[in-house]
Amino acid sequence: MDLVEENEFQAFVAQATGRRLPMFGYNLFTGVPTTFAPVDRVPVTPDYVIGPGDQILIRAWGQVDVDFAATVDRNGQITIPRVGTLTVAGLRFQDLHGFLRNAIGRIYRNFELNVTMGELRSIQIFVVGHAARPGSYTVSALSTLVNAVFASGGPSPRGSMRRIQLKRGNQTVVEFDMYDLLVFGDKSKDVRLLPGDVIYYPPIGPLAALSGSVNTQAIFELKDRTSLDELIRLAGGFTTIAHTQKALVERIVERRVRRVEELTLDAAGLSRLLADGDVITIASITPRFENAVRLQGNVAAPARYPWRPGMRVTDLLVDENALIPSAFWQRLNQGVIIPRYTQREINFDFATLQRFDPKDMSSRLYAFNLGKAIRGDPTENMLLQPGDIVTIYGFDEALPRTENDVALQGTILGVGPRRFPWRPGMRLRDLIPDAKWLTEYYRYWLATGGASGRTEINWDYAALARLKPEDLSRQLLPFDLGRAILQQDATQNLALRARRRDHDLLEGRCRGTAAAPPDLRAAGRRSPARRHLPGAARRDAAATPCARRRRDAAGLPLRRRVLARIHPPHPGRAPQARDRTARAGHSAGGDRAHPAGDHRRRCRGRKARGGAQPGDARAAARP
Repeated sequence: MDLVEENEFQAFVAQATGRRLPMFGYNLFTGVPTTFAPVDRVPVTPDYVIGPGDQILIRAWGQVDVDFAATVDRNGQITIPRVGTLTVAGLRFQDLHGFLRNAIGRIYRNFELNVTMGELRSIQIFVVGHAARPGSYTVSALSTLVNAVFASGGPSPRGSMRRIQLKRGNQTVVEFDMYDLLVFGDKSKDVRLLPGDVIYYPPIGPLAALSGSVNTQAIFELKDRTSLDELIRLAGGFTTIAHTQKALVERIVERRVRRVEELTLDAAGLSRLLADGDVITIASITPRFENAVRLQGNVAAPARYPWRPGMRVTDLLVDENALIPSAFWQRLNQGVIIPRYTQREINFDFATLQRFDPKDMSSRLYAFNLGKAIRGDPTENMLLQPGDIVTIYGFDEALPRTENDVALQGTILGVGPRRFPWRPGMRLRDLIPDAKWLTEYYRYWLATGGASGRTEINWDYAALARLKPEDLSRQLLPFDLGRAILQQDATQNLALRARRRDHDLLEGRCRGTAAAPPDLRAAGRRSPARRHLPGAARRDAAATPCARRRRDAAGLPLRRRVLARIHPPHPGRAPQARDRTARAGHSAGGDRAHPAGDHRRRCRGRKARGGAQPGDARAAARP
């Protein structure tokens, strides 16, 4: 058979377990030859019975010289020249040599004799019942029951493999169990075939399916009273990761309903007798570690370590060499030169701890300061729990978002945000302690090529981007970076919030005008009052009404924006009138006829009279 046909119970098991299980042992008969070609170049066994059609090779030397091939005729006789006719049918091969020596010795003396078998006869047998290919077969006289079973393709999916019967005349010579041969290698009940023998395959017996963590997942045929322990031994035993405490048994009760039982795999559970239609599932152990924590990332030995009560992050770091990965030593051994004058290997400001929360069945990622943890800060040197994953990052490595982090972002820090752990009560100066820290940070990224390459930090303006959880809107809180860090102004030292409440993102910018902070710049470049205002407030104070109206028109379509730049929109005038005024202004010459010049004169006139200016209400309402 090229393919093994499925029976009804296989489809039933596939529906119950979600996978198709094969019939145990039936795959041995796939791809067998359509005709039986016996092996004739094998030694004849001593118990082989001589019969018609066998060829006997007789060689004698000494007083007599004989080299003769005799074939047993239908009467079971052979004829030897100068000796006569001898009846050899029914003799065993082990008795043939003595029989011929006595017959030849009656005539000759002083000779040596050698008797072997030549071509052997063929016999006809019959294969019936639930066989894969029933019919009449011509096989070698040396064939046994097992040879004939394989020659005929074995039983069909509805035929039994455990009660194969060999019938001779009106008697059953032997009942052979193929499981003994397949599982235990026992061939003791195999017998030699005789002409006219009948091999009968009875219908298949009770079936039980075994799936899960066993070495052979299949559907097995039950014989007599089969226990769960016997079935597991037929399947080759448990696998390495089998959960040997319990098993699930789906059973058909009285061929009416189905029930599920849970068996404990102790002596009583293993001795439980199985029934026809049982589906047994052996579970696997879970991959969860009861007492392990994992250290991974930019470390020398990423591994899983045993957990003990009171264990902290630094207990995973034996010494400073634990933070140096093998890739660093490989570069050092190969003499690889770093691409810049300074290259930081470890991010001591940010590391993460991943922890599974059994309350809501979720994994959470917490940030902590690795440098402070190594220095013994109990807040940062977090207590570990079984299953925790501690990740150490390289300095140039991208950092993930966590439950408690704030991000520092801007053109001074390259493309991606730099994340830092958040703690309750944290303020701006806790993140940026002084100007030296921020300057060194910026200079490093400028040297690595990560920064924008501009010449200085903008100390006048920075912003805090905050996500409001009630409406998920983004709020921008500008502040004066110089007053917050250089002058330590408490009003500019804003409180920071973590992502679990609303995420804070500090944005810093660069300037290209001067290289010194504001308090070190030459006096007279701007008034002190305006210099210490936050950036957004300073721009609003410096903007003229015309400039504010141009800014308000930035959201208009492209053509309206172009016209707004030529002449700002005048309140109370329709868009069509403004367009006609613009066209008239372009056609007329001189500053007097130009709409922009006329509008500037009108603005100056209103300002001199102290009237309300367009856009003032918007500027006052804008944060």
